Amino acid sequence: MLGCGLLVVRSAEAQSCDAVPLSGIGSLAGERIASVEVSTLAPDRMPGAAGALSVLHVRSGKEMIARQLLFRAGEPFDTLRALESIRRLRRQPYLADASLDLNECVDSANVSRTLHIKVVTRDSWSTQPTIKVRSSSTATVGLEERNILGTGRSMKAYVGSDAGRIGLGVAYTDPWLFDSPLSATLSRNVFRDGRDWRATLATRPHSVFDRWNAELSLARSRRISLVAPDSLQRSAASLIVNRLWRSSTTSATSVIAGVEGEKTQMSVSNDMPLVGPPSVNRSFVGFDLGLTRHSALYQVVDWYLPGSAATDLPLGFEGEGVIGLGRDFAAHTPAVHVDTWGGRIWMPRHDLFATTDLWVNGFVHNRNWSAGSTRAAFSLFKQAPRGMWMLRLAGEQLTDPDPDVRALATIDPTLRALPQRSRLAESALAASLERSAHLVPLTRGYVIDGALFGALSSRWDPAASKSDRVSLGVVGAGFRLTPTRLGRASVRFDVGYPVIASPGVARRLFFGVTLSPWIEAGRSRAGAGPH
Repeated sequence: MLGCGLLVVRSAEAQSCDAVPLSGIGSLAGERIASVEVSTLAPDRMPGAAGALSVLHVRSGKEMIARQLLFRAGEPFDTLRALESIRRLRRQPYLADASLDLNECVDSANVSRTLHIKVVTRDSWSTQPTIKVRSSSTATVGLEERNILGTGRSMKAYVGSDAGRIGLGVAYTDPWLFDSPLSATLSRNVFRDGRDWRATLATRPHSVFDRWNAELSLARSRRISLVAPDSLQRSAASLIVNRLWRSSTTSATSVIAGVEGEKTQMSVSNDMPLVGPPSVNRSFVGFDLGLTRHSALYQVVDWYLPGSAATDLPLGFEGEGVIGLGRDFAAHTPAVHVDTWGGRIWMPRHDLFATTDLWVNGFVHNRNWSAGSTRAAFSLFKQAPRGMWMLRLAGEQLTDPDPDVRALATIDPTLRALPQRSRLAESALAASLERSAHLVPLTRGYVIDGALFGALSSRWDPAASKSDRVSLGVVGAGFRLTPTRLGRASVRFDVGYPVIASPGVARRLFFGVTLSPWIEAGRSRAGAGPH
């Protein structure tokens, strides 16, 4: 594995080959790659009777693994591309590990040097439960097959929650549509009062240094309530093209251009908790312009996940901003759609790292802001014996949000202690401090953690309260179902008690089951990528 140890080297006939430590991998830059070999291994056998299921696993195809590599035989060796290739493989949900075996060989006359590379991957069990969170009001829990017949294609069935609505859904992803450089995702959700679907077709990114990338996205939602005068019809489409503008060894910046359209007709009962208008009629078409910046500088952290699993964190500033200039044909006025995100991860010490992010999105009509959200978050993670400390600060300001907004996107441990109708507010601040510790492994993919926490929150102008401000302070304890792999959410089981509470908020024990997304989840603008 990259990250520690030596790169394994084998001898070649009539040549001498020497082991190269990781600290000296830069000395290989520019050497000709003589050969690239891919070896795929089956997942570790499960214990006991479950081991009989091993015969059902189809090993990942070598050609599929080779498609992820950013180097080829006959090319000069590029250290950054080699490291990026391994990071890409390790982030694949169907792989448990990936490593390089580099053989630097010199002929007997000491005239020419050649490089022989072997890529070794080990599959993980690809049929697994899945948990994903996009906000405190949108999440899915289901079962996913992440490597259909060893092809890298995936399909999942799930139960989803969207702004208080519960439904069933299926989704299919093909990373190489018809063996082309295009990837495709299609999802379909069915609720009691309606249904929605979303389709995305995109060029498959190889690295942050891709010269061109493009994405076409289509979505439609329809809801008609049978018990209240609520309805929603929303259609959206966008075509975004990225062109690399400038790059360095640490980052890449691209120019964004495209078109987008959205038609939304929505109305809800005035009895619903609202901080914006009870109805919306929007028909926007615009041309998109923007910039995106991605980091190419990574730091490996071996304590964030249980079991010392390597976690690659992108360091430095990243962001993406898109401004849609167009017209709202329903309002008969020019309009601007703003959709931006910017954030940074930095690591002042090996046992400490922090993240900070800012999101701004919404529409501007005649200098008036609508369907707007401004959100900021700061998190600090500190290594501790058998676990870590976590400090989180977050805030959000809503401006005339659409009526299907039911809760703030801020992750807030005090939320379950509030009355249901007081959770939505125009403004909110939340802070929490938590100490977690690994207790026992549950499966190969998850560990049970114990945790103690304290949290504070304030909400201004709540949707359903006689007070202009609701504040709360709680202490509590709980368990965490913590993943041992990259990209997975953790499940929180908490019990707490309010020690500070505004009038009207009961001081009594509360219980909560919530989802905490992967550290990099949500670090993108609201309209980027498949939902």
